[in-house]
Amino acid sequence: MVRRGGGLSILAADFQITGSLRSDGEIHIDGIVNGDVAASAIMVGQSGTVIGDLTADRITIAGTVHGTVSASNVSLMRTARVYADVRCHAFDRAPGAVFELPGESVEATPEPTEIS
Repeated sequence: MVRRGGGLSILAADFQITGSLRSDGEIHIDGIVNGDVAASAIMVGQSGTVIGDLTADRITIAGTVHGTVSASNVSLMRTARVYADVRCHAFDRAPGAVFELPGESVEATPEPTEIS
């Protein structure tokens, strides 16, 4: 069996897609995705928006996400706007990041938070 190695896939800021994305590698999103995204690692850039579920080993968010986030490690950068359920082993968020759970709003604390 031949296994393809996953590389880096970049969705530019002017790129919009409706549908699911799947990769063995990393996906960097600067555009808009209306659909689920699954990869080994996902980066939602500052100009990126995802309306759907994110699933990866590592997810870093600097843009906007509406949906469910599932990963071993989730990091929210200061520009992140996350309106989602988050399922993870380790969770970091920078000061200024907005993280809203259903029925609850949470502003980032000055110190990073880790949930085990």
